[in-house]
Amino acid sequence: VTDDLDTCPDTPAGEAVDSDGCADSQKDGDNDGVTDDLDTCPDTPAGEAVDASGCAESQKDTDGDGVTDDLDTCPDTPAGEAVDASGCAELQKDTDGDGVTDDLDTCPDTPIGISVDTNGCPLPLFVESKTFISRIYPNPSDDKLIIELIDNYNIDKLEFFDFSGKIITPNKVEKNQNILDINVSNLIEGIYILEIVSDKEINKIKIIIER
Repeated sequence: VTDDLDTCPDTPAGEAVDSDGCADSQKDGDNDGVTDDLDTCPDTPAGEAVDASGCAESQKDTDGDGVTDDLDTCPDTPAGEAVDASGCAELQKDTDGDGVTDDLDTCPDTPIGISVDTNGCPLPLFVESKTFISRIYPNPSDDKLIIELIDNYNIDKLEFFDFSGKIITPNKVEKNQNILDINVSNLIEGIYILEIVSDKEINKIKIIIER
């Protein structure tokens, strides 16, 4: 290419050139700062940062899951795993944040802060204690719960705890000698821990509300 037409007058010896006299080592077609001879992503969008190979995050898919690195929040997906729009497979997600990935979690909606077992299900919140309780019925219960005490204990406090740790006081508690008549109509369906505090000790019992 004669000097009057050559826009790259200092081409290294032996390199192939285009009609302007420029070799790939002298050109940067997408203006990303990486010359065309080294650029494996020649069509980088304007303004995007690139690596040494001239590739932006929007052009790479490091784990080969079909989601480009700029959108992939799980960059190390194992080969062959199906992923969502964020590039995450079930074995990489933990939707309820309990430490057990979604592919293994049989209780996917565990409340935040609850301790779980290897299946992602809440652990028992207590060791059941019934030292001064003779009988409790019906359990499961609907709107009414009867507790028979072994002796005529003085009851200082009676509260229900759900699995999120929320404390719920029953609508009404009536005591007749060693019988507690508890109105639980304000409790929604679910499993609760009933904590009864007497003047001597505390008893805890698992209560199920079903309607």
